[in-house]
Amino acid sequence: MNNHRLRYKWELLLILWAAYFLYQGGLQIYGAVLPLIKAGLTVSDVRLGMAVTVYSLIYGLTAPVGGCLGDFFSKKWLVSLSVLTFSVGILLTGLSSGFLTLIVFWGVVSSVGGAFYYPAAAALIGQYHQKTRSEAMAVYQTAVYVGIVASSWIAGWIGERQGWRAVFYVFGAV
Repeated sequence: MNNHRLRYKWELLLILWAAYFLYQGGLQIYGAVLPLIKAGLTVSDVRLGMAVTVYSLIYGLTAPVGGCLGDFFSKKWLVSLSVLTFSVGILLTGLSSGFLTLIVFWGVVSSVGGAFYYPAAAALIGQYHQKTRSEAMAVYQTAVYVGIVASSWIAGWIGERQGWRAVFYVFGAV
């Protein structure tokens, strides 16, 4: 294997790790600023919980579709489009004016982006890390836990100082 291909597979893993970190961050920030969202949109706990239910339902229904698309289309393009989709969904969540827009932006748009992201990203890692697949997937999986811990803290910090909308703007823009 030449040096360029060897270096590329680890650079790819780093890029995918960063994207997965941001996606996990997008999930975590919702919970971290939930009291601020509740106060800002004056919605009930039941409706805030329903947004999570919609997110999970949409993710669960669209993840197999994302997996099928990853087998027929360019995985690199699917990853790129997915990152764009969940980032836009997270960013637009900050513009939510009520329960319905919260459901559409966070519960639907960002969940579809995330559901289409993971299968294609995991396949890319497997494609480029044939002999180092286990190591690469182990490193990749750390993005989940680092994303959960760091994003919750960052979201709480931003939310306290700038409000819940700023949290979604920052994470969506990054």
